[in-house]
Amino acid sequence: MNFRRIQWIFLIAFIILDLVLVSTLLWGNENFSTSGKQQSQTQLTLKEMKSNSITYPKLSPNSQTGYYLAVTPGDLSTERGRLKNQTTRTDGNLLTANFVDAVDLSSSQSVPKQLKKLLKDSRLFLHGTSYQYSAALSTSHRVVFTQVIKGEPVLSHEGQIRLRLNAARTKVVGYTQGYLKEERVLRPQSGTISQVRAVTWLYRHNGIPNSTQIVRVTYGYSPLMTSNGKQIFVPIYQVQLRPKSATTTQNLRVNAFSGTIIQENN
Repeated sequence: MNFRRIQWIFLIAFIILDLVLVSTLLWGNENFSTSGKQQSQTQLTLKEMKSNSITYPKLSPNSQTGYYLAVTPGDLSTERGRLKNQTTRTDGNLLTANFVDAVDLSSSQSVPKQLKKLLKDSRLFLHGTSYQYSAALSTSHRVVFTQVIKGEPVLSHEGQIRLRLNAARTKVVGYTQGYLKEERVLRPQSGTISQVRAVTWLYRHNGIPNSTQIVRVTYGYSPLMTSNGKQIFVPIYQVQLRPKSATTTQNLRVNAFSGTIIQENN
């Protein structure tokens, strides 16, 4: 009797184990099928982009992580009286300055290196040591330094110093500055979409015209909305485009959490 009961127990245990293994196998195949289908669709989209003369750099297929943040902007209007050799005005939280005597740059050192030293001068800049040079955001006559949130650059003027150079790149003639003084995490760290997903999403929603070069795709933080005097920042992908028949560029922004397109505000 006991032996037969043991046999039944083993039989039931084996049946349960078989069911678990079968369901796991089916679930894995389903996930693989979905993932493979998604990957196949992405590859088809990239191939279609190439056929429409859209070129792009190497795009990462890996997702990242980021936060929803409540960020408090600093009021530079109360501090600008400390600045020397410049005329200033504020528009909201943005400070615009023009140097009375343009600041000379040496030809013996790189421009970003010299500007990094200049930012440390509290007579010329406010909170200058809070910013880092961004080659991705700079142009030949505008050098951009950004604040960093959770290890990533701020991709909007709210947290940047944008220095204007003369045509010869030998003098700093002025700058604009936004300053973010503190941040607070609203939600736990979450996963984002990938670079390649952001670009193919833009293309499928008619954001990337034919005969266009995608210059670069930059990951960082940008404001999504304002609530109770604070700005809500989310991680974004900034996609820089240049029509192949032009020299000007355009920045498109994609919410890295939702994949939705953010209207450009710069």
